[in-house]
Amino acid sequence: MSDPQILYQTTPAYIVNQAVDRLGVPGAIIGAIDDGTPVAEAARRVYGQALRQLLNTAHWDFARKRAPLTLLGDATGFSQQAMPWVLDIVEQPWTYAYAWPIDGVQGRWMPWTPNNGPPVSGTGVPLTTAPFTTPVS
Repeated sequence: MSDPQILYQTTPAYIVNQAVDRLGVPGAIIGAIDDGTPVAEAARRVYGQALRQLLNTAHWDFARKRAPLTLLGDATGFSQQAMPWVLDIVEQPWTYAYAWPIDGVQGRWMPWTPNNGPPVSGTGVPLTTAPFTTPVS
């Protein structure tokens, strides 16, 4: 016989309701974080920031994600031939500039690239493979 699966509720409304229950606030249960009740409005204002702060407190394996980076700047000029939207202006002392992932909370690791070399991973795959939809002006 197999072990029963434990289903963890992780929706924002469930987490807020758990917090309200533990605080002992009677009748303050919400249906959704955007349902317009005073408790839901208070939760909506702080939930995202509190979640990012919690995720930033440690290197949680469950919250780890790998994503290709989008190259925005290349001080060597190497990438402008293939990608004309890439700027040749990069903040010193850096050689390359990348867009921060929209759901990024904390950078944990970046592959090392020798000075004045193209941005590649250890296997030689370019790190500039992320889709780029809007040119930088």
